[in-house]
Amino acid sequence: MVKTLGIEQFAPMNHIYRFYELNDYMKSIAEIGYHSMDLWTCGSHYFVDSNNYEDTKYIKKLMSQYDIRIVSITPRQSCPNPFHMAVKKTELREKAKQYFQNMILAAHELSCPKLLITSGWQSYSETRQEAWDRSVWMVGELCRFAEKYGDNGNIIQAKYHISKYYQRFKTDDEGSEF
Repeated sequence: MVKTLGIEQFAPMNHIYRFYELNDYMKSIAEIGYHSMDLWTCGSHYFVDSNNYEDTKYIKKLMSQYDIRIVSITPRQSCPNPFHMAVKKTELREKAKQYFQNMILAAHELSCPKLLITSGWQSYSETRQEAWDRSVWMVGELCRFAEKYGDNGNIIQAKYHISKYYQRFKTDDEGSEF
């Protein structure tokens, strides 16, 4: 027998309303019947960079007003953004780390249990292994940072899973793909 999914199992992402205000989005999904959402960070809804993150008071007010929980935050990341897990340049790597740390702080303030990340990307002139090693390093750094905030256990779980993944799918010395 096929089990039917209920609306409470879905968390729509606000990127589909990127040309509207966040209030419009949250009002709309509340009217449909959603009580959870994924917050995609973009300048028009919620701004985060490597220096700081926007105050969460307004979002908390909207969450209360529309009875919506933010169950995950999806940062702007990967190509062509400079903030991603496998960024190569040392100075950008530190800024990327600060960016994702600000995401963890915002998630903590919003009682959001998940930060959705991707592994990043590499240049065609380097091996996947080089990029993968940087990605694993970055996730480790973020996991150590998140441990300070206790309620972000999901990123800690990600560290365990990514290390298992890494062990299983490492490239060989010839650089063959995993």
